[in-house]
Amino acid sequence: MVDLNTSFLNEIFDHYNFNNDQYVGYKVISKGHINTTYVLYFDYGNKVKRFLLQEINTEVFKEPEKLMKNISKVTSFALKKLKNKSKKYKNKTLRIYKSKNKETYVRLKDNSCWRVYHYIENSISIDKTIDNTIMYESGKVIGDFYNIYNNFDSKKIYEVIKDFH
Repeated sequence: MVDLNTSFLNEIFDHYNFNNDQYVGYKVISKGHINTTYVLYFDYGNKVKRFLLQEINTEVFKEPEKLMKNISKVTSFALKKLKNKSKKYKNKTLRIYKSKNKETYVRLKDNSCWRVYHYIENSISIDKTIDNTIMYESGKVIGDFYNIYNNFDSKKIYEVIKDFH
């Protein structure tokens, strides 16, 4: 776990279009097993906007550039498909928040790799349940996922963990 102190945040903010004056705090997301994740809060006057800040575990993902190219391809594909179906498409899939240099992740002075996503508002994460309604809705979401990617060319994806898929 990284201490999100002022110098660390300044380095992150230097890479992204975040304003120190609007930053109001963060929360640790402790559910993950691979990457370290935080929610950053920014006050834009009329609303607080959130972003996910995540350190990429380079012990697991040895080539973060390939990982992020994969994520970019997959999320861009979904966004294009969803944009044609709904005005609220942006809240339906992960969206990368690019750096000032239009990069999908940044490498800090200490060589750590970090990425930022737009926070999906009103999202929840359920690890397990016995509630039939939740199971039914989960099945619908999985069906939507397969429907979105039914004609995605998986040959465009890099193998980032040998023999994982």
